[in-house]
This record gives sequence, structure tokens and C-alpha cells, in this order.
Amino acid sequence: MPTGARGIYRYGAGWRAVVSRGRGLTPFKQTFPLHTPMSVMVAWRADQQAHLRITRKQRANQGTFEGDARRYLRAVQTMPTYAQRVADITRWIALFGTRPRDAIRPIDIREARDRWAIAPRSAHDPRPVGPGTINKRLRALSNLWTVLDGKRAPNPVRDVDEIREPDPVARDLDYPTIERIIAHMPDVGRPVHGQTRPRGSQTKARVRVLAYSGLPPAQLVHLTSADVDLERGLIRLPRRQKGAGVPGGVLPLMPAAVDAFREFARLKCWGPFSRSSLYKSFTLAARRAGVTAPVRPYDLRHSFGTVVFDLTDDLDLAKALMRHGNRQTTERYVMRAMQRALEQKGARLGQTFPAAPAAAGPVLPAQRAGVPWSPGQCWRASCRVPITAQAKYRHCAACLARRRHRTRTTF
Repeated sequence: MPTGARGIYRYGAGWRAVVSRGRGLTPFKQTFPLHTPMSVMVAWRADQQAHLRITRKQRANQGTFEGDARRYLRAVQTMPTYAQRVADITRWIALFGTRPRDAIRPIDIREARDRWAIAPRSAHDPRPVGPGTINKRLRALSNLWTVLDGKRAPNPVRDVDEIREPDPVARDLDYPTIERIIAHMPDVGRPVHGQTRPRGSQTKARVRVLAYSGLPPAQLVHLTSADVDLERGLIRLPRRQKGAGVPGGVLPLMPAAVDAFREFARLKCWGPFSRSSLYKSFTLAARRAGVTAPVRPYDLRHSFGTVVFDLTDDLDLAKALMRHGNRQTTERYVMRAMQRALEQKGARLGQTFPAAPAAAGPVLPAQRAGVPWSPGQCWRASCRVPITAQAKYRHCAACLARRRHRTRTTF
């Protein structure tokens, strides 16, 4: 039923407003209740038409993917993870290059996603790219469209599903194993031409600090001697930029961490260092120590959190000491300790939980009636006629005839 307003008509028990998007495209549609004022529906159509005009203008202004990607990177230079964002967008530039951005379709993005998930990373690394890394690249590409065109503009990445990431696994190491790995690291430093080889390894000192302080390697790079108070056992940490970010603060150091920092300061380990060299030294020492499972220096942070939760059974304290932004991250780090705590509490609960009463066996009809019964008597409580102990049935002949009469069926 027409209303006089363009694109608005009766639909079922209400109204429907329609805005055409062009030939071959699904129009915008919105259903309104019957009592909706006409001005509200007209305003909705006007808003959708204005959005459509903006979208068409943005699409007309789109250039090549490489040019738009450079413009996007200039617009997000202040983001905390800018270096990682540059790496992710560079991957997409290598794929799409000078191709027009409005010509990129969801199938193109899906093919790139599946190729990364199957093909080896390089000629020297046969492993495919991990699901988490692929999903981060997809989110970076989606953000490019959002920043350049707006949240309501068409975005081909929205139609590409992320890869399901595997369940997290426990990465912590027990401290006897950590000490064994550290013992297999060299006790002398890197030689310098024309100088005596220094006594004491800076890499070994850094690994010990990571193990007993729970710091990530990225934060250890930025520490200075003014940030650590060895006399009071305190450390001042700046704001952490990873994820949602965690504000800076002062945290206590364990006695073992204080000793590790003393050796750290004696060897003048402050300032930047090569994290790749640290990784190689740690994994090589782990193989020499007989550790067959794949390990990495970041696993020391998992180990620290696991021990904190084991000793305190306090997830919030572990979260504060590890400076996580949410409890879910801490739960993933200390999952092995949480499983042990659950098993111990379940065992204690089983010892104190009320026990079920012992089974008393089937209750006889005579017991229900309160009349004692003995072998050689009819089973029926109101009868108790003596019968032979070797009788085929436990009822007398009269009671047995009554039971058969009640169960007889007439056809």
C-alpha cells in the first residue's frame, strides 16, 4: 500500500523502507512497526542515502593498494605496535602490489590466508605460518580499510573468517630444569679483538634475570640501573604497550631475582641486546642439557607465573606480578598450576564430602510391612502360610492362584 513517501510501503503488520544501492546490489531494507511516525522512516532513508553517497565517493578516490597502504601506515604511526603493523601490511603489499584496491575481493584474501596456512614459511623453514600470525595479518588488513574508508564502508576482509587457533598448551619449565639449562651456558663472555676475554657471560646473566623476575625480554632491553633498587628489592617498570597496555608501577623482587640483578649489574648488562642471540644461546644450552621439547626464553616468564600461583593460589597476585591486562592471559600462563590446584582441592573435597549410605540390598515385602519373614513361609506378609523350603515358588498355592488371576489377560 503506497504512502506517498518514496521507498516506504506497508509490509505485513508494519512498514518497510527501502533504499536502492544500484543495479545488481541488494538494497538497504528496514522494517518499522505500524505506529512509527512517517518522519522517522523518511529520516532513516535520508541517512542511508547520505552514507551511500559517501561510500561511492570513497570508492572513487581509492587508488592502488600499495599507495593506499603507504598512506595508511603514515596515519597509524602513533600506535604502540607500529613495527609489527608495518611488517603485516608489507606482506599484503607483496601480494597485491599496484593492484587497484577496489578490485580486491574476499576470495583473493581467502586464497592468501589458505596459502599461508599450508605452504612452508621459507626454503629453510618447512613449517607453515601459525594461525595466530595469520589472524593478526587479517586484522591489520581490515584496519586498513576501516582507517581509510570508515567503519561503515564496504570491507572485503569482513567476509573472510579467521583461522581457528589451537588450544593453548602449558609452556612452563620447572626450576631444576631451568638451572640445568643455565649451567650448560658458557661462563665467559664474547671475545673482543685485542682484549682479554671477559669472565662472566652477559647472556647467562640475562637468562637468570628473566627466570627469577618474570620480565619479558622486550622490557629487559629498556631497563636502566636507576629502575632497580637492590637494597629494598624493588623494580620500577614503565608502561607496557603490548595488547591493551598496562600502566607502569613498582613491583617487589624475589631474593633470587635480587641476586640475579646483582650479577646483571656487575657484568654491565644494561641497555639493548640481541634477542635472537639470546634465543640461540638458550635453545642450544637446552639441547645440551637434554631437554627434548622445544623451548624459548619467553617460557621462563610462564615458569615464573606458575610458581607464583603454586605458592600463593592467588590468580590476581600472579596477574599483578606479571603485569597482565586481563585474567584470561594469566590463566593461560599458569594453566598447569591451576590444574594441580584443582586436583588437590578435588582430593580434599572427596575426603570431607558426605559418604553415600551403604546399599542394604532389596527390601522385601515383609520388611516393608514390618512383619518378620523366615524361609519356609509364604512371601505374602498377610498370609505367612508354611510351605516347603524346596518349593518352586515363594508363595503358597492360594496366593499364587490369586497372582495368576490378576495378571491373566483376556483376548
